[in-house]
Amino acid sequence: EMTQKQATATAMKQKQRVQSKQQQHTKARFQQQQKQQQREQQQALLYLQNQQAQELELIQQFLQHHQTQSAEAASATAQQNAVAQAAMAQQYLQHQKAQSAEAASATAQQTKAGSCNG
Repeated sequence: EMTQKQATATAMKQKQRVQSKQQQHTKARFQQQQKQQQREQQQALLYLQNQQAQELELIQQFLQHHQTQSAEAASATAQQNAVAQAAMAQQYLQHQKAQSAEAASATAQQTKAGSCNG
């Protein structure tokens, strides 16, 4: 027949086992969420890098087109216009890039906030 002390000790051990399992489960879930976040951040980064590459390609095409036109026109005014337009295009693309980066960052933050609440 178990004494009160033995019963208490057994109950405590049981409680510790349950808590340990819960902690392991929580840790595993947290690690899963971290991996998911890393995957999403990598995807966002790849998307931004791809966007950047496309934008650079557009700028180069734009400049080549204007260089050809400038060479044909051989006019200082045409070249100045081309440079000014290229600068405007670059500013526009930088603005777009900044917006894309903000959107990607916001998505990552929402994901982080969502995983902490779960």
